[in-house]
Amino acid sequence: STTTAATAYSCTLEQTPPPTPAVLGTLVLAPFAFPSKSASFYFSDDEAGVSFLCSLDGSTFAACSSPKSYSGLSQGSHTFRVEAVDAAGNVSAPRSWTWTVDTVDPARPVFTQTPPNPSSTATSTFAWTDSSPDVALYLCSKENGTFLPCSSPLTYAVQTTSSGQHQFAVMAVDWAGRTSPAASYTWKVGAGSPQDFTISGSVTNLQLGVPKVVPVTLTNPNNLPIYVTSLTFAVSTNAGSGGCAASNFSVTQSDASAGTPITVPANGSVTLTTAPRAPRLTLLNLPVNQDVCKNKSFALSHTGSAHS
Repeated sequence: STTTAATAYSCTLEQTPPPTPAVLGTLVLAPFAFPSKSASFYFSDDEAGVSFLCSLDGSTFAACSSPKSYSGLSQGSHTFRVEAVDAAGNVSAPRSWTWTVDTVDPARPVFTQTPPNPSSTATSTFAWTDSSPDVALYLCSKENGTFLPCSSPLTYAVQTTSSGQHQFAVMAVDWAGRTSPAASYTWKVGAGSPQDFTISGSVTNLQLGVPKVVPVTLTNPNNLPIYVTSLTFAVSTNAGSGGCAASNFSVTQSDASAGTPITVPANGSVTLTTAPRAPRLTLLNLPVNQDVCKNKSFALSHTGSAHS
């Protein structure tokens, strides 16, 4: 009889995908926007011997090698993806990178509010908007000075020592650092034109149902004394967070509109510390839990009238 020896074979099925590739490149320095229509990506993997598949903007993954470069990219958002493939054909999870090609300057801002020309008051307000969707910040220049970060609206008082012209300019900056042409405005302010007085103050440790005086300081930037004849205060609509609202408070107004006007000396200030000249703020004793207003900060809005 013939005896046949059996030979045994064993094999290992490799089903573990390689690690997700690591991606490097100049775009890492500019995750929001990049002022170029070209991009290069460098990638590697912790597992040796792998090959790579690349995709741009959702296209089919295709074989590629590092670095992978693209040119002639269109304006707007793009996404690069890369996968690693091992010798057994296992594919890693993709690594992706999204950026924006931005080779176009933002639009020139458009003024929505400017002071009249000529103006009879030194306090001037500017407001503006921009049609570009990727504005990161605005830069403003006063009196042909250095452009500095700013936001709309912007109010400031010009010097009125002469009847010369005044200048204001604003430009937009996008996420790629590109700047728009400046929108500029020139106007005249009469010598000695009055400036608005300012109001400031704060109060803490309110108690339920107990009115508390809010000390307020009135500051006069003019070279002549002013006489304040009315002051109006209100809690801002969004007083705080977590349910603390304007309806949780009441304000007893100052009596500046009655009796003798409040005199504020030239280039000086006056602080009102007692009722009824100063306003009073009350945290209302409502049939609800007022703990929502504990440790909250909120704003009081205010207006006033005065004459010289």
